[in-house]
Amino acid sequence: MTLPFRQRWASFWLATLFLLGCNQTTPPAAEPRPAVVGANAFTAFDAWTERYLRTDAAARSSLVPEGESLAMTRREALSALISAAPREALRHEVAFHVRGEMPEQVLRHLEQPVSGMGDLNVLSALPPEGTSEQQEHVERFVTLAGRTYRAFVYGWRLDQPSQENIPLHGMVLDERMAVSDSPVRVLAPEESVQGLPVRLDTSCAGRSVSAGGGLRVHAGDVVMVLCEQQRLSVLSESLKDKSREQERSALGVSQLSAWTEGHKRVLLILVDFSDLPGEPVSASTVQTLIDTTVSNYLKASSYGRTTVGATVTPVLRMPETAAFYKNDRAALQRHAREAALAAGWDTAGYELDIIGFKKIYSDWAGLATVGNKGQWVNGEFSFRVIAHELGHNLGLRHANAWVPTNGLSIGEGTNQDYGHPFDTMGLNGTPKYDFNTWFKTLLGWVEPTQVQTVTASGTYRLYALEPSGSSTYALRIPRSSGTKSYWVDFRQSVTANRWFMNGVSINWGYTTPQASHLLDMTPGSPSGRNDSALVIGRTFSDENAGIHVTPVRLGGTQPQSLDVVVNLGSFPGNRAPQLSVSASATAVPLNGSVTFTATAQDPDGDALAYYWDFGDDTFGTNSPTVSRTFNATRDYRVRCTVTDMKGRTASASVLVKVGAPSSFVLSGRVTHGGLPLADVRISDGTGTRVTYTDSDGRYALAHVPSGNHTLNANRYGYTLTRGFTVPVAVSGAQTGLDFTATAISGYTIQGRVMHGGIGVAGVRVSDGTRSAVTNSTGDYSLEGVLDGFHTLTATLEGWQFIPQGFTQPIEVQGGTVTGKNFTSSGWYAYGTISGATGPATISDGLRTTTSYYSSGQGIWRYSLGPIPAGQWTLTASIPGAVVEPANFTNPITLTASRGALDFVVTGTVAASPR
Repeated sequence: MTLPFRQRWASFWLATLFLLGCNQTTPPAAEPRPAVVGANAFTAFDAWTERYLRTDAAARSSLVPEGESLAMTRREALSALISAAPREALRHEVAFHVRGEMPEQVLRHLEQPVSGMGDLNVLSALPPEGTSEQQEHVERFVTLAGRTYRAFVYGWRLDQPSQENIPLHGMVLDERMAVSDSPVRVLAPEESVQGLPVRLDTSCAGRSVSAGGGLRVHAGDVVMVLCEQQRLSVLSESLKDKSREQERSALGVSQLSAWTEGHKRVLLILVDFSDLPGEPVSASTVQTLIDTTVSNYLKASSYGRTTVGATVTPVLRMPETAAFYKNDRAALQRHAREAALAAGWDTAGYELDIIGFKKIYSDWAGLATVGNKGQWVNGEFSFRVIAHELGHNLGLRHANAWVPTNGLSIGEGTNQDYGHPFDTMGLNGTPKYDFNTWFKTLLGWVEPTQVQTVTASGTYRLYALEPSGSSTYALRIPRSSGTKSYWVDFRQSVTANRWFMNGVSINWGYTTPQASHLLDMTPGSPSGRNDSALVIGRTFSDENAGIHVTPVRLGGTQPQSLDVVVNLGSFPGNRAPQLSVSASATAVPLNGSVTFTATAQDPDGDALAYYWDFGDDTFGTNSPTVSRTFNATRDYRVRCTVTDMKGRTASASVLVKVGAPSSFVLSGRVTHGGLPLADVRISDGTGTRVTYTDSDGRYALAHVPSGNHTLNANRYGYTLTRGFTVPVAVSGAQTGLDFTATAISGYTIQGRVMHGGIGVAGVRVSDGTRSAVTNSTGDYSLEGVLDGFHTLTATLEGWQFIPQGFTQPIEVQGGTVTGKNFTSSGWYAYGTISGATGPATISDGLRTTTSYYSSGQGIWRYSLGPIPAGQWTLTASIPGAVVEPANFTNPITLTASRGALDFVVTGTVAASPR
């Protein structure tokens, strides 16, 4: 069976610049010091290592007890770091040549480097019903060379599903593995990998390379020799993409998937324990749940492509206690499968299997392998759990939400796990909550022909997501950055939600099968993400990408449809519409009716759409005239926003008093430089009363009870200052509660420039307009950067730097951008120092390193780099000795890594006369 999320890699190799251990510098010897914890544990051990390597072999034994003590302390710190920060843990990996010199007493406490072809298994959990926690539970395991380790990942591997036979490498300590986000590692100059074929890079036109030269990288089942360093990034990205391939990508392919479609036989193995006996659930109940409720849901959601049917075993007693399995879920699965096989049910004959038991784990209700069979149900036998975990089995991640920090729907922000309230892959699931269309496309349930990729402005008809047979289930609008797209769908099964029934839901989908992100079109509203849909008459604009989306009308078709206007572009010179609003009455009795009229025109002649907000979580139609009957006594602020659907809006409002309300209205104005500022969010801090300023800068916060209230004002791109004191004591209507706005001049980009993991000072980082210089630790902070896309450069004479962990251009969107790091780039010079009795310092004039003694070869060796391509003068110095090139002349020319650049000690330095 070919699984769409578990690609085979037997003949692929990958490469990326991962130079751990390639450049080891040696500071002056330090005196012995006691073991310490935390970051100092690494510093102390490194200092001891340097002293040990500098010491004659005959005298090293006296240093071993101290080294073992430091190694034990370092082990404790590194073990914790692998779990908490695997990227950082890998930066502390002991270099290849250092390991070769360590005594056994120290070596046994060090991490074990591992690499080769292996399996990655990803497990994702669902919290118990009613939990307030919304943090994703994911566990990963790597099986390599017949051993299984708890795995900790970072970077793009955070989104990688379960996969078999892929290149993996990293470090192992205490049965835990820090997995590099690169599927390859660069070999040290003297390192060899026995038994693997060596392939020469033939992709550089007019260049050739021998197996003994170039840059050697190890990728699982092959050693690759590259002709030039630039090939690293090219190979890295192109071959990483192969691990992200799937039978159904975001753009889809036409053939059916054997894994995500068809009838799936499910073996449900019910188990109990000697210390927790009894049936965990009625067999007939769970049989009906899977065969009817879950299967019908999958059949409807897949448009008839996927169903499930269960075989339920009798309760099987596990050989260990429930208390034992609380610490070993893998053993529970293994023992349950073995017990089922012994009783006549072989899980190998089923596409999916579930282990069901009474609750023994406190922090999750269900757990499943992402992209493969294997599910645990921890006492909660419900549609919510089983359907959600089957989604993981099919290859889906969670339906999350994006929470920007700038008060908008998009921008710099954070992930909210399970944050989509109307998707079964979110935290709450019912049979009417379909997977979103990006997920359905990944599974192959929505065909590519049913996804309209928008590449030109126009009006597009979108059909309801739930019924089968529709021609267009989704609009896919790619962003210019290329890493994600807007996926727009129209849901009609959530009948109690007026926003979803009259608008579109917008998610971010990506170029890899990772979690989706629901975007909230009304951030900060009292209704949370229940009103996250973009309703008819409103425009969502992504200014950086030049994307503007406006639902304009229901289609009145069967099934129901919605017409959506998409405008692409920045539209320079576009002007805002002009608007005024009137009401047939501004004071009416209870259940009185009022007709509202918007008079609008656009100076550019653009078509207009209307959005009416009645101030009580209800809204009107896309029309210049609407009527409303008011059935509650209070003040209503009725606000109309008119949009040209290209990013410019105008707004105006009118107050209507219904009956004799006991609450009050607070009003004021927001200005910037003396001019009105529209669309400022005003709230009283309770989370239940929110309003916005109109185009004239005025606001009115209605339905405020008596008491003390603290008014807050927020608008993207501005800081707001009150012209009054808080709290405001409210016992009647108040006016003149004004704010003054100050525009934010720009945002900050932060990062670090490093060489061999050490910060480099004096590097100029620029976005082409602004620049900053790194400090003594290599950190920079680029200030006043405007929203948009920016290409960063890092320059210092004699150096070459490349981005580390990010791609160009980067995007600034309403907040500080961090982690934009650079690392030195270039080639390596390496060789030996003959006749030396101690370490030498090798330099190219800018970079230095210290030679290390290889006891196995009985000679001092060095590796210097990365060094940019060009001509360089290499020198080696030993106090009191004359050291000269042995087999080369300066300057050397580097166009690739070069070995056999050897030095020799030719004499001693004459003593200076007194």
